[in-house]
Amino acid sequence: MKKWLFCCLLSPLSVFACDFSAGKFQKITESEFSAELQLAKNGTFALTRESWMPGQHPFRESHTWRGKWECSKNKLTLHYAGQIVEGYWAEESLSGAGLAQTAKSLHFSAQKTQDGLFDGTSFWPEAINRRFAAIQTKPQPGQKS
Repeated sequence: MKKWLFCCLLSPLSVFACDFSAGKFQKITESEFSAELQLAKNGTFALTRESWMPGQHPFRESHTWRGKWECSKNKLTLHYAGQIVEGYWAEESLSGAGLAQTAKSLHFSAQKTQDGLFDGTSFWPEAINRRFAAIQTKPQPGQKS
């Protein structure tokens, strides 16, 4: 019990005020591009974006941005490179990704940042991305497996 209490005192309090848990969130993308937002329990984050030419995934380019994060209920605030970005944990349609359902995502509307990294982007929990990937690999009717 003492160990748990000590751990809680050292962790940023804002991380415990969230409607969502720290972890890995990914942008649903087609091919030749990926984006992953990793929120650590200690209040730091890493955004990693990768891109590659068709069929050249082993030779992908990767860029990572790091910073601090905090939240209050469903609002997420990221601080990095002298910029502040706000997103929300909210129900969002997955119809654009070919799934006839809704799920919660970290959604960032247009931001006033220099790099535009988060403009209009949604990051989904890892489980949603696994579901999306499974649908993409299923053979379509009339297609050989």
